[in-house]
This record gives sequence, C-alpha cells and structure tokens, in this order.
Amino acid sequence: MSMRKSLAHTCCLTALVTALLAGPVLAGDAQATFDDLFGKPLRAVKATRDTADDVDLALELLAAARLAGEYPALMAILCNTAYDLTVNVDGEQAQAIAAMELLAEGPAAQAAEGLERLVAYRREQHAASKGADKQRTGEVLVDSMVALAEAQAASGGDISEALATMRQAEQLAEQWAPNRQTKIYEASQRMSVRNDAARRARAYQEKLTTDPDDSEVRAALVRLELVELDDPQAAGKYLDASLDEFLRTYVPLAARGSSDLSPQAALEVGTWYMHLADHSETTVAAAMFRRAAKCFDRAAMPDGLAPAEQLQAKLAGRDARNKLAGVSGMPMTPGEYHEFVELVDLSEDVLTGGWRALDDGLQTRAAAPAAVRLPVKLTGSYSIQLKIARTRGAGMVGVTLPVGQREVLLRIDSAGLSGLELVDGETVVKNDTALVGRKIDNGEDKTLTIDVSVEGKRASITARVGGRTWVTWRGEVESLSVPFGWSAQQTGAVVIGSEASVWVFNSIRVKTIDAACRRLR
Repeated sequence: MSMRKSLAHTCCLTALVTALLAGPVLAGDAQATFDDLFGKPLRAVKATRDTADDVDLALELLAAARLAGEYPALMAILCNTAYDLTVNVDGEQAQAIAAMELLAEGPAAQAAEGLERLVAYRREQHAASKGADKQRTGEVLVDSMVALAEAQAASGGDISEALATMRQAEQLAEQWAPNRQTKIYEASQRMSVRNDAARRARAYQEKLTTDPDDSEVRAALVRLELVELDDPQAAGKYLDASLDEFLRTYVPLAARGSSDLSPQAALEVGTWYMHLADHSETTVAAAMFRRAAKCFDRAAMPDGLAPAEQLQAKLAGRDARNKLAGVSGMPMTPGEYHEFVELVDLSEDVLTGGWRALDDGLQTRAAAPAAVRLPVKLTGSYSIQLKIARTRGAGMVGVTLPVGQREVLLRIDSAGLSGLELVDGETVVKNDTALVGRKIDNGEDKTLTIDVSVEGKRASITARVGGRTWVTWRGEVESLSVPFGWSAQQTGAVVIGSEASVWVFNSIRVKTIDAACRRLR
C-alpha cells in the first residue's frame, strides 16, 4: 500500500470511527461493528504474502483503538487484531507491544487480557536472548508479570491466579532482576490488602442496599474506599448529609487530584491526608503519604500562598516523604550485606551533578560536584562498603552518613585531605578528624569500608581504605551536621558522590544491625 493511499485510507477510517462512536451502532455487537469498519481490508491483507500491508493496517487499527477507548469490547478487538498482524513480522514487534500496552490501559479484565499476551511474548523474547540482553529482557518480563498479577487481582476474580503470577515473577527476579524484588514485595502487600478491603467493601455495599440510612456503614465504606482502596472518586459516590463535615469537605477535593486544587486547598487536603495516614495501618499509609506529598508540592508552588505558608508546605512535603520512606520498601536482613549499585535509578536519585551508568557500576563526572541518594532508610548502627576508583582529577569521594537524627559528610582524599564535616560546626580542616597527606592514586581500585555505631546519644564512625584506618571519630550525635549541598534531604538516607574528579563505584554494599532498616527499591 502506498503512503499516499494509506494516509487517505486512515483519514477516512478516522472519520468513520468518529461517526460510529457518536451513534447507536456500538450498542450492538462489537464484532459486527469491527467487521463493518475493517472486515474488507482485513480480508485483503490476509490474502497477500506481503507483510507491509499487514503493518499498514495494524497502524490504522491502533489509531482507531485510541478513538474507541470508551467502548472496551471494540477496543479489545482492534488491539488484538493489530497484535496478530504484527507480532510475527520481523522488525515490527513494537507495534504488537504497543497494541497490548494500549489494551492494558483499559478495565481490569481487559488489561489482564492484554498483559497475558504481553507476558507470553516477553517470555519467548527472554528465552531467546543471550548475554547482557538476558538480564534486560528478564527485568522487562518481571515488570510485565507484576502488572499482570495486579490486573488479575483488580479484575475481581480468583485471587489465587494473581498470587501464582506474582510467585512466578518473584522466582524469575531472583536470578535475572534482583533490583525488582522490592517492587514485587510491595505489589504483593498491596494485593493482599486490596483483596481483603474489596471483600469488605462489597459487604458494606450490600448492607447499604438493604438499609441506605445506616450512616455508620456508609461512613465505613467511604473511609475504606478512600484509604485502603486509595480511590477518592469511588468514596465520593457514597457521600451524603449524614456524614461528618471533614468527609463531606475533603473527599470531593481529593477526588479532583492535587493538580486541580488551589494552593490553599492543596495545603489543607495534604494536612488531612497526613492525619489519615498517621491513623492508618502501615500497609495502607504509604498511599496517603504519597498523596499528601503531591498536595504539599502543589501548595509550595509560587502562585498564591504567602512565603511563610510556602515554607510550611515545603517542610510538610519533606515530612510526608520521610514518613513514606518509613513505611515503604522491603526489610533488610540484619547482618547481611545488600548490594545497591544496581538499585540506583539515575532518573530519580541524582541530587546534583552528572552521573553515568556503566555495565559494572556508576561513574561521576568531573565538571561539578556530583551526588546521588541511595534508595535506603537506615536506623541505628550499620556498615557501608564501597569499591571505588578515581580515574581523573584530585578531588574527593564523599559519603553523607545518617547518624541518629543527624547526618555528616565523610571526605576521602580531597587533594590529600580526609575527615568528617561538620563536627561542632567545623569543617574538616578545623576539627580533630582530619587526615593530611594520604592519597589514592588515580586508576587504583580501593575498598572503602565505613562503620557507624550508634549508642543512645553517642556514636562512633570509622572509615578504612584498603583495610587501613583513615578516619575515626567518637562523640555526641548532636555535634554532627552536614555542609551545604551534601544533605540527603531525607532522614536515614545515604548520599555518595565526588568533587572536581571522576570516580567509579563498582559496588555499594550496606549491612545493617537494626531490623527496622529498609530497602526502598
């Protein structure tokens, strides 16, 4: 099919689909509607061996599917047919994937259908891949399986099917996608909580059908939809005059989403979400803290609130994220090292400067100070072990360490100067931790081991390079602080980075003592 002919045909089909969507024809059989629209061209492309016209028609089907979003049955036929036309055409599998991803955006049962086909395709892709592609395709497959499990759970069917899919994803992740294990853990927790909440919601709905005036059941259902099912729009459907003023005021605002709220309303709704989270079980509090943080971000924008209220919103947003970190993620087994170099996401975790992902680690760039926050929340005592090498420059490698409720920067080889800062408000050149003259040669691989021990109000820090002690300190936790630009901006987080040099981090391992420590990814 020529490009000119294809474009003309697409325009005609778009106009036809638009007209049909506006009329009563879709109230009938979706398959009959599809046949009216595409039956003839589909038969034509199947009658030829040339796959180019298959691809052309698949693109038209995808365009029509996007217009048919309000009619799931028709959209499913369009997407499935587009998939069938392209999945076996060399170089055109991206169209097949796009068709199933579009289908996965629909209602839960429809999403599960699309994701099942996507998982089947990606399973074959993973089986056929080799070398570095094996891990990449494994990660993509795990992500698709987790999405499928959640869609299966949300479809209202037998939860055992979703749990079986999640177990398969977990087994696959152990070998090919260890950086997805936290994602799987959290998804499993959400599925379990949601399944129980959905069961209770159905029971409340049945009671309301029998007795619409039961205000206690109505209030319980609204809170269940809002908090445990994280669906303020659904919660709003059950509001009436019998409920308390807070629910009647804030549920409709929450249903609008943070971006549609005024700064003042966003600040109030964010504060309300924090109250809900603080009085909720840990398994459901994360969603409330996440929504609160978005509301505070909206409130902190410079378009309405006074400077003092903007500052209040910024501080509240930080508090929300700190609390979110405390209830999210996966527990870390005490006494074992956990590798973090593959868990760092440079699109989310970079605080300053330039970073580059390597096949075997992370690399900073020399142009400016570079800092990245590790996806971890530490409490109490712990050890960090870094495998590092400086490839250019004479600047330091830095590590911001959480110590109790404080944090401090460890400098290693800043042109021959190492130590902690700030201690009692003093930089490394003025406090007792300074080590002068000891250097790491460029190109030399070294292991930096840091031990942090917290005992009540006192703590100790020891840093060793290649097994040799470089920095030691013991004193009051309250004496520690961090210089500008090196704060983790999140309680319990670790920052690694460099200044005026290029450093490579081949391994970043953390060993905890406190069972409350968590891996956030």
